[in-house]
Amino acid sequence: MEEAKITPENVTQTQTFQFGQASITVEPPASYEIPDGKGEYDNNFSLITTVELGAKRLVFTGDAEKKRIREWLSSGTAQPCDFLKVPHHGVYNKALPELFETLHPAYAVICDSAKNPADDRTLELLKQCGASTYQTKDGDISIVCDGESIAVTQ
Repeated sequence: MEEAKITPENVTQTQTFQFGQASITVEPPASYEIPDGKGEYDNNFSLITTVELGAKRLVFTGDAEKKRIREWLSSGTAQPCDFLKVPHHGVYNKALPELFETLHPAYAVICDSAKNPADDRTLELLKQCGASTYQTKDGDISIVCDGESIAVTQ
């Protein structure tokens, strides 16, 4: 961005746009203020992106942690989805049970590694809600959605 002389900007309002046949909604956090000016807080600044294509809904939660997840759930825009990119590498937090119960994804992908695998409690919650779960520690994952079906391969 520096080479292109582009200044990054925080997304401060929900934005919805079309990309081909897909409708994409990007929801920012309520604030980018760091409470008390202390600590690392950027994961809770994660944008939550929903892609709707035909009858299918895919949700991407970035690295959202407990505070951001609860904020998003209380916004009233969280709806059941077919696919979920699990937040924050599958690290467990107390907001995940409500998130998974609300979204009830058919498929879940966790971006983790052998060095930092997903938390067993997170995996158990996904199993309990019936999600077919894939972890990047086990290899590359491809998702194809045509609006009527979703195919996940690893």
